[in-house]
Amino acid sequence: MKKIIIAAAAVILTGLFITAPEAEAGPRFSIQIGGGHGHGHGCERAPYLVRTIEVCRRCDRVVSYYRPCGTPVYRNVTVITYRGIYSNGSSRTYTRTV
Repeated sequence: MKKIIIAAAAVILTGLFITAPEAEAGPRFSIQIGGGHGHGHGCERAPYLVRTIEVCRRCDRVVSYYRPCGTPVYRNVTVITYRGIYSNGSSRTYTRTV
């Protein structure tokens, strides 16, 4: 039992002194202490959606399914493209099928 505890302690101590290179995935975030834009705490608010604009609306003919004999069944769908405008000036475009 003593050997297991000593071996576990050796593994833990070895892990403390050996450092692996830092992995980077995704954006890095930092918080400013002091300063900021008059908020006092340094954190900036996340951008929020200001308005949504309909950019394009069109009617498309798509295949719903194929009959057992191999002939397609078509239906008409409306495809609407929107643009969301955010408080920081950025925008996001997305499409919805009705």
